Amino acid sequence: MGMSAPTLGQKAIIEFSRRLGFGNGAIRKYGGRLVRRLGGEKVVYRYHGLNLILDPLAGSSRIMLMTPYWYDAKERDFIRQRLSNGGVFVDIGANSGFYSFFVAAHCQSARVFAFEPMPHHAALLRENVALNDLQDRVTVMEMGLCEREGVTDIDGHAVACNTLLNAVQQQKLTSIECLKIDIEGMEDSVLLPFFRDAPRSLWPKAIVGEHIFTDQWRDLCLSLGYRQHLRTQYNIALTLD
Repeated sequence: MGMSAPTLGQKAIIEFSRRLGFGNGAIRKYGGRLVRRLGGEKVVYRYHGLNLILDPLAGSSRIMLMTPYWYDAKERDFIRQRLSNGGVFVDIGANSGFYSFFVAAHCQSARVFAFEPMPHHAALLRENVALNDLQDRVTVMEMGLCEREGVTDIDGHAVACNTLLNAVQQQKLTSIECLKIDIEGMEDSVLLPFFRDAPRSLWPKAIVGEHIFTDQWRDLCLSLGYRQHLRTQYNIALTLD
């Protein structure tokens, strides 16, 4: 598969899709059809102030190419404020790096750990880290996170998985300023064991996650002293005093 900057026609499709918000809701399928017309080549597109390689034929890249400029604006502003003085950002379910590269672009002193179990997405993350010379600030963690170390099945792929606590300790992290998690309803299997076993010093000072799949983790966090700082259509943001 080749790679190039978008042609004028391709750029027009991307800009049209993003300005109309084709990455959201019921109209996503129409945006998907439109963006697929970009063809089979990866494109290098200016995103979050970085040059990012995106694959129109891959689901998460295609969604990024359709995602409106205002998408998750409140969540991103919250994260940017939390990381304004640096710190560690843990991105669980990084996909093509929408949040990871936003932090890399706008929080210059932050360190990013992007967890992504799917090989195609992880490879694309690494390509973009290298393209933007972010090796010292962004670490791609190609693994799943779950209740125990081992191998699990994700979308028909056997992937290595680890606990969040093990992964954090293996990276020798001593604190987490902000954690974002988006793993399609599997948040409890990652966060509940973490809060059970991790020392308080490793608890994230802020958490952003989807509330549409919220089960036990939010209630647990609130019982541990977190406060709900923000609630949007899809996400909640919690802070620990």
